[in-house]
Amino acid sequence: MSRLPLTLALLTLPLHAAQVTIPLTGTGASEANGNGHAFVIPDLDGLTVNPDGTVNYNPLTYPPPPFNPTLATPSNQLPAPGPNEVFDIGDLTYNDSLITRQGTEYIAPQSLGILLDLELYSDACGYELDVRPPTLPSQVIVVKNFTGPGLKLVNGTPVRLDFAAEITFQPTYKSPQTGQHSYLTSQPYRGRLVVENGTFRFDLADNSVNYYIGATNVHMEFDLIATIASLSEAEPPAPLVMPTLGIGVAGGNVTLTPVFPAATTRRFIFEASPSLAGGWQDLGSQFDSASAVPLVVPLAPPARFFRIRSIEP
Repeated sequence: MSRLPLTLALLTLPLHAAQVTIPLTGTGASEANGNGHAFVIPDLDGLTVNPDGTVNYNPLTYPPPPFNPTLATPSNQLPAPGPNEVFDIGDLTYNDSLITRQGTEYIAPQSLGILLDLELYSDACGYELDVRPPTLPSQVIVVKNFTGPGLKLVNGTPVRLDFAAEITFQPTYKSPQTGQHSYLTSQPYRGRLVVENGTFRFDLADNSVNYYIGATNVHMEFDLIATIASLSEAEPPAPLVMPTLGIGVAGGNVTLTPVFPAATTRRFIFEASPSLAGGWQDLGSQFDSASAVPLVVPLAPPARFFRIRSIEP
């Protein structure tokens, strides 16, 4: 008898309810500092000690994904990927019982599952530090305290992702037998993750941590930028910023002055014609809002009309 209400409750669930997985993939990953390194631990791998007690380090530096972690050695600088190379940094999941599949809807970031896979970097450290096995290093990543609209869907199709959150990254070693993680540091590295129109921007460089092996005040920088192709919505075209034309007459000359309501890189040119019906001819050089200057033309017959034309459609 006690099973009947549960059975009825289950029958009321939407038949299409399912867990949906979106791979976090794309091409052309980059990094914020412009130095070619998305991941840097500069002061963990000590090489030699100077007479004054300072340490010479082998900086652990790795590019944006994808790359081959087995090639990481102290003498081998891994190259940055090409613009068309495909990266994979994890998965995003949601339950489609949260949506109606009609019109524009949003799933809050707190209701999304975000599994970030950055094992490439831990593996690269393992190979460069000659850990046995090299894949023993790993990490635990936590994303929390979300703000922002989350996942945008149109008629049930995901089209855009926007949120900001705190992120922590804590190095671990992973048991080859059980797969369980044991922390290598006393606390995690902390930072921010901002996702705008499907572009993930990681910023972890806010603190140093102590390692249980005895290394202290070890820094890490992680500034990966990765745009997820399936979650980046095409932006609408910017509205046309059209200048007005100021006309002044003095000393036998006409001064044409473009007045822009806002900055724009769109290019324009002055035109003149004896008739509004046609026959317009260019005057002077092309200009945008930054390079625009008044144009002075002689006031001479025949009478002419003046206007500004946009070079681009």
